[in-house]
Amino acid sequence: MRPGLPWLVAVGYLGDLRRRMPEAALVDVGESTVVPGFTAAHQHRR
Repeated sequence: MRPGLPWLVAVGYLGDLRRRMPEAALVDVGESTVVPGFTAAHQHRR
């Protein structure tokens, strides 16, 4: 994770998340898809 970028800490319905974490920042990604957990998973053949 690059410094300064937000961490994905929860997923769910907005109302449920706001009740659990009312002070959390909301990041609008527009129509983008957020897929956590991928880290340049590839290989280089020798």
